[in-house]
Amino acid sequence: MGFIKRLLSKEKCQSLHRTYYLLETGFLHEHGSREEALECVDKGLELYPNYPLLLSSKGALLLEMGELEKALSILKHALSHVDGKQQVLRARLLNDIAYADVLYGGEECIKEADTYSKEAFDVIGWNAAIRGTRGAVLVAVGQVDEGISLLQESMEQTDVLNGKAQNACLLAEAEYLRGDPELAASYLEEAKKLDPKCILISRVECLLAQR
Repeated sequence: MGFIKRLLSKEKCQSLHRTYYLLETGFLHEHGSREEALECVDKGLELYPNYPLLLSSKGALLLEMGELEKALSILKHALSHVDGKQQVLRARLLNDIAYADVLYGGEECIKEADTYSKEAFDVIGWNAAIRGTRGAVLVAVGQVDEGISLLQESMEQTDVLNGKAQNACLLAEAEYLRGDPELAASYLEEAKKLDPKCILISRVECLLAQR
């Protein structure tokens, strides 16, 4: 290790070290252990508290776990440490903030979600997650048909089961708002098959129970 340190600059060593925590967090997350992934990213943040990629990873994990307030705080902290040259990273952070906002609800959050998701969409609108978030926001602001179209495209494009399940839940909400509770219920059942642990399932169940 000492030999490697002599070959590499301090900055390069730190970059490799940060990358290790990012990759390890991603590996743990991919294999279904969000809690272990969160522990790993927290260890990285103890050493690099303002590194936006680690902050972004933690924010995304908290989002999946339904910790919306904590996720928003972390993601906005990450955004404050992104420079103007990091357009793609900025777009991804704006998208995650917008997604947390639209799930959290409320006039101010929806307004922020609309602004942020549009900016993210303008940069990397081809991305499935960005299309899904923009779709959810459009539904929230009353453009239900346009939102459903984007959510369907996002669901088709992504191979991640949790992502598909969240899209299905959001489509269930949208179809309920559009006046088709039976189609909404079918999307809910699809979400349960895709990922029974999806955090949006209970939210949709409560909505449909109002019928």
